[in-house]
Order: sequence, then structure tokens, then C-alpha cells
Amino acid sequence: HTYPESCLGQWLDGWHAKVGIFRMAFGAVNVVDTHDLPTVDRPIALQNFVTGEGLIRAGISLSKSFELPGKTFGEWTLELANGEGRGDELDPLPFTGRDNPLVLAHFKTFREYEHPCECDPTRWWNPWIGCVGRSDLQLGATAAYTAQFSTPTDDDLYSFVEGLDLTWKGYDARPDSYRAYLLQAELVASQIELAPDEVRTGIGAYLLGQQRLNRHWFVGLRGDAVQLPDTPGHQFAMTSFATYFLSEFNRVRLQYQFLTQNAGQGKRDDVGVADGHTVWVQWVWAIGAHPPEPYYVSPRF
Repeated sequence: HTYPESCLGQWLDGWHAKVGIFRMAFGAVNVVDTHDLPTVDRPIALQNFVTGEGLIRAGISLSKSFELPGKTFGEWTLELANGEGRGDELDPLPFTGRDNPLVLAHFKTFREYEHPCECDPTRWWNPWIGCVGRSDLQLGATAAYTAQFSTPTDDDLYSFVEGLDLTWKGYDARPDSYRAYLLQAELVASQIELAPDEVRTGIGAYLLGQQRLNRHWFVGLRGDAVQLPDTPGHQFAMTSFATYFLSEFNRVRLQYQFLTQNAGQGKRDDVGVADGHTVWVQWVWAIGAHPPEPYYVSPRF
């Protein structure tokens, strides 16, 4: 965390490195473990592009954090990873580059606002802005590249995936209030070379809103819309959820989802549980030295 006072120490300040198997820096929630998300499942839009468990690879990651004008912070991340997923997992087509590396670049900015009604840029459209005393806003952009080798043509078939993400959190800073709010959205697009002269495009997005009612209860909604990246068709889903924290280390969640899709027979049935209605009951508990509070919980429990 600290370096000796030297030119080398000053140069290393703000740099971070990871080597091994890790969650890649694709968007806002890929770096978050599934049990720490505000919903039981990952957004349907992301499941179609970066798998149900998220984009996890073996490789190296370098990042540099720095300060920007106006009390804003930024971070660049560059990652080089093995294109093949872990074990026998079947990843969506954009990331099946088993014969080529996966290269990812990510940039994000972050700022806290003490007077959000005056200076937070989301005040023009955010329905919760007048209910909060403090807020923070994170914006990000991602670009990823990989390829797979085509035996019939002896060509590399390229895949490009891009993403934009927004995460806004606000909370009532009064000591007698636990109210907090979350808005999160991501847009993902892909261009996949199925053959040397055939490119398929896909696009997906989700919007999630959550409100903390009191110390124990959280409720929210999430909507997903996807034009499938690897086959003709689309998916739409609407998800509602409620979470009850028994303690900092123990929470129970009830979630309902309606999903409809139009895809070829047997295509993309792995994304979302099924057409129609699905109900989950989830119990999450933490044992040992593990962060007790997910990112969507306000600064105090």
C-alpha cells in the first residue's frame, strides 16, 4: 500500500496488478460476486454476452487510478487473458475464443456529491434525487476483443464487445434514517464474425432501480431487453425483488421474473430460467472474514 520515498515509489503510486483467475473489468457488475448482487440472478442482458456467472478468466490485469478535476476520480484498466473459459463451461459466442487471447480495456470515473440537488448531473431525470442528502455517480466504458479459429476456412473469426455502464447511489444522511436508493444501467453491443463474410450484431440493456425502506428491507425492479448476439431472436424480462436483512451477515430474498423470448428451437434456453413465470427464494449468509455489506447497502447498516 505504501512505497519508500523515491522516484520509483512516486511512479508506482496508483498502479494495481492482478495475476491469476479473476473477474474481468467488464462493466459495473461483472466484478461483483453473484451472491453480492441486489438480485438472485445477473441481468438477462449480461447473461447473453458474458455468461450467467460473469466473465472469469486466467490472465493479467493492470490498472491505474488517478484524480481528475472537480473532485472526480478515474481509472484505466487493461487486461490480457486466456480466451478459453474455466473447465467445460459453455460461454456465449462473443467469448468462445479458445484459440486466441481475450483483450479488454475499461475506463471509469467516480464522483461523490454532498449537495446532489444542486450539482449531481442526474438531478434532471432522477426521480429520487430530492430524497437524498448525499450521492455518488460512477460511469464506465468497456471494449473487449477475442477470436476463434475456423477449421474449414483456416481463418480467425473475430468478436468485438462494447459496453457502457452507469451506477448511481444516494442515501439520506440523517442519523435517524436508513433510506437509500440505487439506479444502475448497462448497454452492451457485440459484432461477431460467424464466417469471413458474415457478421452478426447483438445488443442488450438493463435498467435496475432499488430502494432501501428501513434498516432491514430493500425492494426493487429490473427490466431487460436483448437482441440475441449469436442467433436471430430476442428476449425481454421484468424482475421484481425484495430483500430482508436479518443481520449484516444474513439475508433472505424473494424474486419474481417474467421472461419472454423469440428464438430458434433450443437456442438460448440457458439464459433465463424459462419462458413465462419464475419465482426464487434465496438465503445468503456469510461466515468468516468476508465483507458483510454488498455495494448497494448505504454507508452504515
